[in-house]
Amino acid sequence: AASGGAGGRGYWGLRPQTPKPAKPTPNTRDGQNLTLDSIIMNNIIQQLAADFAAVFDGKPWYGSNYRQLISDITPEEALELPANGHSIVRILWHMVKWRKALSERLLGNTSYRTSDGDPDNWRDTATLDAQSWDEAKKQYDALQEVIVSELRLRNDAFLDIEFLPGKTYRWLAFGVLHHDLYHLGQIALLKNIIRAKN
Repeated sequence: AASGGAGGRGYWGLRPQTPKPAKPTPNTRDGQNLTLDSIIMNNIIQQLAADFAAVFDGKPWYGSNYRQLISDITPEEALELPANGHSIVRILWHMVKWRKALSERLLGNTSYRTSDGDPDNWRDTATLDAQSWDEAKKQYDALQEVIVSELRLRNDAFLDIEFLPGKTYRWLAFGVLHHDLYHLGQIALLKNIIRAKN
């Protein structure tokens, strides 16, 4: 018979091959030991990390990334005060503050606290100068590295952990990403207004 044969051989006299189980892939973080199966289910957090990367220096769907938007803004343009009182440098420091709120918690500092009422949420314009513009960009870049690298180390289940009652990492991480997009739009608009006027 076509399917018979000694020793349980199948077609063409070959032994049927039993697929080997996938080997666990070592990946530990926060006490978790992740297998290949669990890593496959980490699409959300890996996409979130990819979105942070795209907004920073990749190819976001909406157009120019952060680096392209910021790279040619001069200190004079960054410090120019529009009618609403929020200069480009002031907005960038505001973004840095909330990126730090995410970064500190990703690094394990769950006791880190920040508030809308903090003095550095919207910095006093009298304290801002060309040096503070350079420092804001430097800190934004450093926090980018922390956020993306730390998110890539985790799985989707991490996103639903609460760092405060009712506040999950999903809520915070997506919130910071959306916050960046909102204020990058403001910076792009201010940049165009300042250049059109000058």
